[in-house]
Amino acid sequence: MGMHLSKYLEKLSIFEDIESEYKIMLNRDDIEGWMKSFVGFANCAGGTLFVGVHDNGYAVGISNKKIDAETRYINDKIRKKINPEIKYSIKYLQVDSDNSVIAIKVEPSDMTPIAFIREDKTAVIYVRVTGETVIASPATIIELARRTNRYNYDQQVTNYLYKDYSFNSLNEKYKERRNIESDITVKEMKSVGMITEDGYLTNAGILFSDNCINQESRIHCRKWPGFDRSADFVIDDKEFQGNIIDLIDFGLKFIKSNTKTGYIKEAHGRTDVNSYPARALEEALVNACAHRDYQIQGSQIDVDIFQNRLVITSPGDFLFKGNVQDYNLEDLMSKRRNKLISDILFMCRLMEKGGTGFEKVLGSYKPYGLKYKPVAYSNEDFFRITLMDLSYDQNENLKVTPQATPQATPQVTPQVNSQVAPQETINGLEKISPKHMELLKYCEIARSREEMMSYVDLKDRKNFVKNYIDPLISLGLITMTIPNKPNSSLQKYIRVKSN
Repeated sequence: MGMHLSKYLEKLSIFEDIESEYKIMLNRDDIEGWMKSFVGFANCAGGTLFVGVHDNGYAVGISNKKIDAETRYINDKIRKKINPEIKYSIKYLQVDSDNSVIAIKVEPSDMTPIAFIREDKTAVIYVRVTGETVIASPATIIELARRTNRYNYDQQVTNYLYKDYSFNSLNEKYKERRNIESDITVKEMKSVGMITEDGYLTNAGILFSDNCINQESRIHCRKWPGFDRSADFVIDDKEFQGNIIDLIDFGLKFIKSNTKTGYIKEAHGRTDVNSYPARALEEALVNACAHRDYQIQGSQIDVDIFQNRLVITSPGDFLFKGNVQDYNLEDLMSKRRNKLISDILFMCRLMEKGGTGFEKVLGSYKPYGLKYKPVAYSNEDFFRITLMDLSYDQNENLKVTPQATPQATPQVTPQVNSQVAPQETINGLEKISPKHMELLKYCEIARSREEMMSYVDLKDRKNFVKNYIDPLISLGLITMTIPNKPNSSLQKYIRVKSN
């Protein structure tokens, strides 16, 4: 049977109490059944879970051959299933030459309430009462929140050491934006709150590390074929999880590869224009990363590109009273949700110290008039900014003529190029029907006849070919991908790019 744990530890109760609990083994089919003890300890006065011990306190231990694997399993589950992070330590109590007890000591948290995260992302808050762990009542949860000496999320200290992490992306951006050759020093990292004096990373430090483990540091980018999300498919769909620097670069690269450059026709020539001002794009993405709420489980920044606009949505409510739509954007003062993240981005010259970011976004659009003015919206769950596509005329459909960027330009054969209509024909797009125009935009990438019919909600194949595909081909606006086999089952149609 082994010896009673009181033989190993002084002042240990014979039975389980508010600060100790025994498990003969960890049930991997019911991890909440034992992990809830960690949550309860952290929300109360702390405590220790002993693994390899009967309920009556007698220790049999875990085979020493399995100790390392069991410890890795415990560490992995604590990291993935408990939020916010808890402070704990693991020790081993030898029972005999072959077996040891695992003792996981959890410290009381100053970031209560601590929760166990279920598979469906439900957060369950537990507390300890004498000898057992129970779900906290609403009143207890309120009290846990009230008593906490809360810090902003990015200022919370983790259990991860600086020496185990690298910061290459951060250093490269720092050197690029400051035009210097030296990396950020450890002293500078400490000064902006990335590292504590004893070498531990804060959440801000984790969020800028190359091997960022924060699963909420994520961006989801989509290019839609129409003006909303009602389509059954997307043109491009990519997701990225990683550090803030790489996340910003990923978002900018996706937008660049899925938007157009174009020009505005004028009396004496034309003026080249990008879909979105580069300065506005960077500011909007940087602000989304700097001011989002990283404590919302299962959340990410969303970038949605539509035919006439780009929408960036970040999790977390507006930082002032009410909602952003109640304010004049030009008059908003600076207020930061994440002070350390903002300071690090300022150090890299990706944002300004006192500004809201709206000034640069609005300033970038000012030359184009009120109809292109960016729009912001918020509610209790998210903040959203909408940037209008400068290559899309909001009133006259396509007065601005789009041209594909190199990244988005499909390769065409010499036969296709020979069919390109004269420039004035393409500039006359506004003369054809809105449905033709929708198809033309939709065929920026190759589409089958069935896809085209579904997109404009038409059913009659014969009339569709006669009234839509044939005219667009005859005008030199679209072409077949297999021109030498017009009736091929693999046939698709793609827009011909203007020279």
